[in-house]
Amino acid sequence: RTLYYFAPLPLNFVIAADAKVDSVEALADMAFNPGGRGTSTERQVEQVMEIIGVMPDWLRAEGGDALDAFQNGKIVGFVKGGNHPDGYIQQAASARELVFLSLNEAQRKAVTDAYPFFSSATNTPGEFYGKTEGEVTTVQTAIGINTTSNLDEETAYQIAKAVFSDAGKQAASEVYAPAKTIDAAQLTIDAAVAPLHKGVIRYLEEAGYAVPDTLNAQD
Repeated sequence: RTLYYFAPLPLNFVIAADAKVDSVEALADMAFNPGGRGTSTERQVEQVMEIIGVMPDWLRAEGGDALDAFQNGKIVGFVKGGNHPDGYIQQAASARELVFLSLNEAQRKAVTDAYPFFSSATNTPGEFYGKTEGEVTTVQTAIGINTTSNLDEETAYQIAKAVFSDAGKQAASEVYAPAKTIDAAQLTIDAAVAPLHKGVIRYLEEAGYAVPDTLNAQD
């Protein structure tokens, strides 16, 4: 059973502005890094690009080497998983002006239908770096905590209450700055793959959130 998610991990398609790439489809056959070699980001990007039918000329490299390749103009861009602001992307922006590419609605639906552990995501990275204005749409996974149905309802309820409260958000933001802008309750609903624990459902419904039937195991 899902208890909560607290950190979204959107896939950020980061592109050099001077590369004149204005869509994910335009990355076909272009030198591009899918994320650090051997990371979950690399594998997720491969899955996404396979589903939407785009095949760049992959540069397989560790994170530092990929950053060097981007800063030296050997690749047009890379994918970095995580919320904003991101130190790795800030380093990239120190060398080249950035833009961020979106996945369109049809692409996001194709990915989330094929891989239900992804959900749609919207963010505004341009306020931190780059020239992109407005919202950027992509797909995301998230970091969270799961349990089993053996955990009693009241304990799960109290955990959810503590995590999703204003005090919980404040405590989280002290160690993870982006937490101040994250609605962890809504993220939990959006990112959950396993059904929510019934104690979590009780808290969410009391707080006014709509819980999809697919996340209610009715046990």
